[in-house]
Amino acid sequence: MFHETTLSLYRHATQYLKRKKKADMVALVSQSKDGEIIHQTFARSNLRSVRGSSTRGGTGAFRNILKEMKQGAVPIFTVDGPKGPRREVKPGVIVTASLTGFPILYLHSCYDRAYTFKSWDRHFFPKFGAKLFIQYGEPFFVPKGLSESQMDEYAKKLEIAMGKNAEILESFVRGQYPDNSIDVPPKL
Repeated sequence: MFHETTLSLYRHATQYLKRKKKADMVALVSQSKDGEIIHQTFARSNLRSVRGSSTRGGTGAFRNILKEMKQGAVPIFTVDGPKGPRREVKPGVIVTASLTGFPILYLHSCYDRAYTFKSWDRHFFPKFGAKLFIQYGEPFFVPKGLSESQMDEYAKKLEIAMGKNAEILESFVRGQYPDNSIDVPPKL
């Protein structure tokens, strides 16, 4: 998923995927201060996380994600995190898919009414009574044994597919709720 959807998909992960579908999930969470908040929030809902990112602790986190996958866990990646640029897929998820042979299942979410923060990822928070919409894309397959240049090529292909999925969902929601707004949250 894209970084901006972390909060909105948290409920989907805890209420639907974990409880109803019995999915064993583990999230890759950065070692930043923001990552600590996410890690603690996940822990309160019995969602496990592995700490590390492309900028800090990535190698150890990558090994731990692979171990978790061998034990049946489904990894959760924010493909453009922890620092962006927004909606630009980093190669970590491609490397993981190439090594394991598992497809990448990507999804996007948006609310009919939300506040959008002035952050690099344009994270959003629902307005009172907002409806959440979620759309999964087609499974994205990555061949085994890719070279570094092929990893970048597949990261770009995934980025395009995820971007199209996001645009389709956002267009649908705007079409259904044209009078609802997405704006900057009030200062607290």
